[in-house]
Parts: sequence; C-alpha cells; structure tokens
Amino acid sequence: MGSSYQGRGGRYNTNTSSDTFGPNYRTDKSHFERSRPQATHSTQRNSSGRPVSSPDLKRKPRAPTQPAVDSEAEERADLAEKLSLELAQRLRDAETRAESAEQEKARLQGTLAGIRSHLCRKFGLEHGSVQDGKDRYDGFLRLETPSFWGMCEYGNGDVYEGEWLDGKPNGFGICKFKGGNSYSGMWASGGYHGQGVYRYASGENFEGCWHQDNRQGQGLFTDAKGKEYVELYENGQLTARYPRGGPQWSTHQSRPQPQQTRPAPFAQHREASPHSPQPPSGQPNTGHSARGVGGPRTPRRSSATSASMPNDVMWVRFEERPPCTIQHEDIPWPPPGKLVPPGTKEEQKRFLKELARRWHPDKWVGRDLAGGSRDAILQDVTAVFQRVDQEKRNLKS
Repeated sequence: MGSSYQGRGGRYNTNTSSDTFGPNYRTDKSHFERSRPQATHSTQRNSSGRPVSSPDLKRKPRAPTQPAVDSEAEERADLAEKLSLELAQRLRDAETRAESAEQEKARLQGTLAGIRSHLCRKFGLEHGSVQDGKDRYDGFLRLETPSFWGMCEYGNGDVYEGEWLDGKPNGFGICKFKGGNSYSGMWASGGYHGQGVYRYASGENFEGCWHQDNRQGQGLFTDAKGKEYVELYENGQLTARYPRGGPQWSTHQSRPQPQQTRPAPFAQHREASPHSPQPPSGQPNTGHSARGVGGPRTPRRSSATSASMPNDVMWVRFEERPPCTIQHEDIPWPPPGKLVPPGTKEEQKRFLKELARRWHPDKWVGRDLAGGSRDAILQDVTAVFQRVDQEKRNLKS
C-alpha cells in the first residue's frame, strides 16, 4: 500500500510497504524505527528426543552476597584486643617487679645476716629468740639476756621494739600498748627517761621530757581537736598549764587530773619494772597518767650478770639522744684503768685527742646538769680529763 503527493521538488512516493524498505522494517512501530535483532538458537536434542541445553547457555551461579559490616562490633573487637595486650603487658611487668622484689629481699636478708654476724663478733652478742612464760623476745642476746636491739611481745598484748641493756629497755624504743596508747622515745632501766612522745588512743598526745619514769619540766599537750597546751611538771606532778601562746602560769585545768595507773603485770610471778607502781587488779590502762601507761616489764632471764656494752657505743648513744636533765648515772663514764686501747701510736694519739675533746670540763659547764648532781658530775669530769692528759704525756715520753 502506498500513496504520493506533489511538492515543490516534485512528486514524492509514501509507499511504506515491506517491499519498499526491506524485510527488517516493521510497519507496526513508529517511523524510521528499526526492529532489534532477536537472538535465535535451535534446541538440540539427544538420541531419545529430549532437549539438551548448550553448555554456553547454562545459568551461572550467583555470587554469595557479603553481609553488611557492623562498624561498632569492629570497634569493640579492636578495643578488646588492645585491652588484652595491655593486660598481658601489665602481667609481665608485675612478674618482673615480683622477681626483682624477691632478689632485693634476698640481698637485704644477706646484708642483715652480715650485720648481725659483725655485731655478734664485735660485741660478744648472739641473735635469737627467747621464750619466758607468755613473753617472747626476738633480737640480740648476751648470755640469754636481751641486749643491744630487739623486740619483745608481752603476754598482755604490749609490744616493745628498741634498744636493750642487761635485759631492760634502755635507749631509744617504741612501745605499743594493748589499750591503743603508745610511747616513742628514750628509756632507762625499763622506764621512760629522756625526751619522748606519749600518744593516747583518744587522739591526744604529750611531748616532753621524763626523768626516771616521771614527767619532768616543760612539755606540750595536744588534745584530740588539735588544741595545744604548755604543761609544767615536777617529779610527775602537773604544776602549771596554759594554752600555747596564751597567758602563762595559769593553773586552769581543762581535762581531768591524770590517774596514777599502770597496766596489770605481764605475768603473775613477775614484779613490775623499777618506778612502776601497780594498779589494783583489773584496773584499765586508759587513764591520762602523768607518767603515761607503764613501760614494758623486764623479762626474767638467767641470773648471770651480762657484760656491759662497750663504752664507745654507750657514749655515741648518749651524745645522739642526751637526757633532758643529765643525772650522774646517765653519763657513760669510762671504766677504770688505762683509757687508750692497743694500737699504733698514731691511732692512740687520735683516740686521746677525741677523749680530751669529749671530757673537757668547759664542755660540761654549759650542759643541763641536774642540780643535786652538778658538782659531782663536774668533779668526776675533771678527773677523767686529768687521766686523759696524763696518758697523753705518757705517750709522748
């Protein structure tokens, strides 16, 4: 089917039959649109007549889909891994420190054993433990008697650790009482003697000087709230008390008068330490005592008399922690006989020079000597200095 029309250029034929445009032109579509070529294939069949698919036409398997990545889970996993590594490193560091601590402990134990051995050889001591009833002592001994330094756990719960002489606390020591009170300071013959601090379980404390187990002279008392008072004592008796920085010589008492109490004896068969009166049976030890709660009782040891500690050691102790008021018996007087020990001439000269400096009378005039003992002390000091001077002349000749 076709048609024609007349135009300026002549006649045009509008025949759209397949004969005009060819077999591939489809007349059921819009003008000038060619049909798309169609894929054609022939179905192959086997000998029995069943169709056989071509290998090229088989459906390819679909790739598995990947699950969506959870970013928060990944961050948690990273954090867990970091923490695990950090904990592992800490564990290794702790093991290293523990190993180093064990090595340091072994080294210190060896050093301590060497010091003990040296002290035992030099001063005739031994180190060990002694049990006396419920009291147990661990430290240095001389003839089974506590000497030099050690710790005693008493049957009533008190514990003393410090210096000893002839079985008694002597020198610096700390005693912690079962009731919660404690004393830290100087001792002599088992009692408080010299500078020290007594702390009460209530939070109060007293810092001052003791003489033969009695508070003596000026001290500072601090109550549980931190308020401070200056206190003056005479033979253990409180004579004056006033706020620190306030008007002096006030006798105002803001706390009860001290009770003269001591803890019960450590053992029924044992006597109290010197200058330590006993309270009635079962009396508590929580009172404010002018002398404080009693010092440790002296463990009973062998009746054999132990040798005195070398004079040089006692002198060093006396110089480092002198009593507040020096009594005649507080001074480590040199033993009778020759003062200079064996040695070379130069060593003896140095030793005598030190003795001359130590016992020069001018040095003792300015010391705080007890009034009743002052003249006797100065007289004996002069005598010792004369002995030193005589040995110096003998050494030169």
